This record gives sequence, C-alpha cells and structure tokens, in this order.
Amino acid sequence: MSPLTAKDMQLAAKFLKEFSARLGNDGCNDWEFPSDWTESEVEQFKLDICEWNNGGETVDDWQSVPNWVAVDILAEKLGMQEK
Repeated sequence: MSPLTAKDMQLAAKFLKEFSARLGNDGCNDWEFPSDWTESEVEQFKLDICEWNNGGETVDDWQSVPNWVAVDILAEKLGMQEK
C-alpha cells in the first residue's frame, strides 16, 4: 500500500472532524490517555488542547479529556500537514 498523500490526509482530517461532531453528541465521552504514553507526551497533548482551545486554560484543567476533543485535535494536526 502506498504511503499517505496530502489528499489522503485531507480526507482523513475531514472524516475526523465529522466524527468529532458526532462524538460531541454522546452522553458520556471521557477519553483516557493511552497507558503507553509518557508524561511528556501527555503534557504535550494537553498543551495542544490549550492551544486548540485558544489558551483559555492550563494543562491542569485537562485531567479528563472528552473524546471529541482528542479527535478534533488529531483532525487539526492532520489538516496542518497539507499546508
């Protein structure tokens, strides 16, 4: 299989954005950081959340992360790859 192209990443970002909107309608949508992530990886993802959310909070405000936020961040990151 060929590697991801810019068009593939655009498509994946679009699907993730749509999926994020659907997840946002869930009743309970807490997401847990994967157990194999290091503290610095978790901290960086939380910093990404703060940036995504226009910096209105600190990383300590994100002890629990809604699944739709995590998916939306991935969509943003994939979308950035095409630029």
